[in-house]
Amino acid sequence: MKKEWNVVDAQGNNHTVVCKRYSVIIDGQKQRLRSNNWFLQLVDYRFYLGTTECHLVVQGNKMDLAVDGRFIESGKEYEPLGEVPVYATVLAVISTIFGFLMNKWVGMAIGAGLGVVYCNFALSKKPAAVVVSFILGTIFQIAIGFIILSWL
Repeated sequence: MKKEWNVVDAQGNNHTVVCKRYSVIIDGQKQRLRSNNWFLQLVDYRFYLGTTECHLVVQGNKMDLAVDGRFIESGKEYEPLGEVPVYATVLAVISTIFGFLMNKWVGMAIGAGLGVVYCNFALSKKPAAVVVSFILGTIFQIAIGFIILSWL
């Protein structure tokens, strides 16, 4: 995924910001992006174009650039990206390991996908949705395990 923005700073100078999955190119200078979470791509990269403050926010596959406190694409006001709570990360790891134990690599992939869902719900400040999706995901993984066992 790649996005490009043309930004005019407070002094009237034009700048180009290009974001690729793991890097940002600001006026031709490449910077590597580091995720704040090991389970989900989560980046809040602050930089300045002249005196204009910018924040490149990447959450999973969604990218947006905030210039002077407002996102360009969504038009929403910039809020610092929160941390994924520990409980969501723990549930994501449990789902991934449980999925592998139940259904080998297929279950592990399902568990990792569920983990991303948990982290997204947690970032949206919906803790009840995290717990409900964990319960439903566990039931789904058990059902998939029984289906796979019945075919063997």
